Formats: sequence, structure tokens, C-alpha cells
Amino acid sequence: MIILALGSNLSSDLGSSKEILKLCIKDLPNFNIQVLKQSNFYKTKAFPNENDPAFINCAISIETSYSPIDLMYFILKLEKKFGRIRNKINEPRTCDIDIIDFNKKKISFSSKDFKLEIPHPRFENRNFVLFPIKDLDSEWVSPLSGKSINQLIEELEVKSKNNITKV
Repeated sequence: MIILALGSNLSSDLGSSKEILKLCIKDLPNFNIQVLKQSNFYKTKAFPNENDPAFINCAISIETSYSPIDLMYFILKLEKKFGRIRNKINEPRTCDIDIIDFNKKKISFSSKDFKLEIPHPRFENRNFVLFPIKDLDSEWVSPLSGKSINQLIEELEVKSKNNITKV
């Protein structure tokens, strides 16, 4: 299973954060990416700066003939198409897409354009990734730790479990 996590905490001429993510997902089949399943949308405080606008997040499972590296190049183009500007790390953004799982493979790649680590190295501590993944597959197991999605959610801090809302 290939899982992408999507997030947005800035609106644009295309609409609200949620509308931007919907448009992004709707656009994927035009680029050889079949969306198999989509999670609910969730709202969380911005991370790491909680004073930034709140995020809307979701996850999707996909099929594609892209290699992980080609998928990442495509993701960078798609983020830019939907208004992503990369100036500072963790700044507010219209579209952020991470590859969380690529068929259970562990991949590390660096180029002048990006650094890619699959599975995403910090996803196991992020409510805004775990809850959407559970929507996709309640039996999913992390390729990073071998823990079930339910175990990972159970291990989240209470504050983290309470600071996420379906929208």
C-alpha cells in the first residue's frame, strides 16, 4: 500500500485549506495516480508553532507506476501547482504532501532537489497522520516500528489524542 499524508493551513484563490486538498486529490488521476481510498479530514493545531493557522489533514492510499523518487518529484510539482512556497521549514503552507508508506519499503535518497525518507521518520508521533491512516486501514502496521496503527495511536500523549477533530 502506498500512503500519502496531505495537509494545508493556508487558503488561496482556490479556496479554503480543505477545498485545496480536495482539488489536489481530484487532480491525481490525471497524472497516473489512482486514489484507492481517502480518510476523513481532520483539524489540528499547527506543528511545531501552535500560533500558526490550524491545519486540515487527510491521508489517501494510492496506486501508481511511479517509483518512489519519481513520485516525490511529482509531489513537489503538485505542491507548487497548488500554491506551496518553500522558504522556511514548518512555515504555513497551502499544500503539503508526504509519502508515509511505499509498499513497506524503506528508502533513503538525497538529491539537490530534496531529501526523501520512507517511511517518513517522524510520522509515528503525529496525530494528524495516524488518525487518517486508521481511517484507511484499521489493520495497518508501520514499516518503521512494526507496531499496529492502534498501538501507535494508543502511545500518543493524551494531549495529542484530544487535539484532533474530524471536520
